[in-house]
Amino acid sequence: MTTRQAPKPRRPKAPPAAQPLVPDLHDDLLAKTLPPGQFKFTSKQGRARRMQLLNAAKELLRDRPSEDVSLADVCQHAGIPRASAYHFFSNIQAVFLGLRVLHAESLIGALDAVHSHDFDNWRDYFSALIDQGANALRNDPAATQLVYGNLGSMSEARRLGEVLDARLAEIAVHGLTTRFTLQQWNEQAEVFGVAFTLVDSVFRLSWRQHGTVTEWMQTEARRAAISYLRNYLPEVLPLC
Repeated sequence: MTTRQAPKPRRPKAPPAAQPLVPDLHDDLLAKTLPPGQFKFTSKQGRARRMQLLNAAKELLRDRPSEDVSLADVCQHAGIPRASAYHFFSNIQAVFLGLRVLHAESLIGALDAVHSHDFDNWRDYFSALIDQGANALRNDPAATQLVYGNLGSMSEARRLGEVLDARLAEIAVHGLTTRFTLQQWNEQAEVFGVAFTLVDSVFRLSWRQHGTVTEWMQTEARRAAISYLRNYLPEVLPLC
């Protein structure tokens, strides 16, 4: 009689290759993905000019609030005629949305660079994700102003935020399950989404009060998210 071997424990599947939140602003498919009028199809040379306009807007936002930056200001700073700029952006809100897309992709890259195998407990790993997010916001004050300013009322910006929240939760879950033995549950993605929402709320308050994410507020964001996650995660997760 042959004995049946116990099945080997399954290793967590790697997430599918991440697709951009929307095609990169260098990509001529962008106009096919976002609503009409936000971004226009351009040639390779045109896409370079579009980035020139975005960089000009980013520079202006370092010294001015977004409500004081117009499309005419961006065109003048970039040295591109306003008539030509309409081939790339229909209005200043489209320029601001483009900057938010670039910031979101940069934030995802920063969190992806945090390797869970460098940590022996889940709290330090999640804290490192939060720290990366805080650094990304501090290093890009123009994008921070757009993330927490009036651009949030745009439907496209809200959609971008929803996709970004889901991607951040996906990064956290994948990092934890590749380093620690973590049982899955039905609301797992939602739980980590709530944790990142808590972080985002503290960062937003910090920006409103101080114009940046302060070190103290960063610590409070870690405290809030980890305290919440302790309702679902044990203090010690076994290593894989």
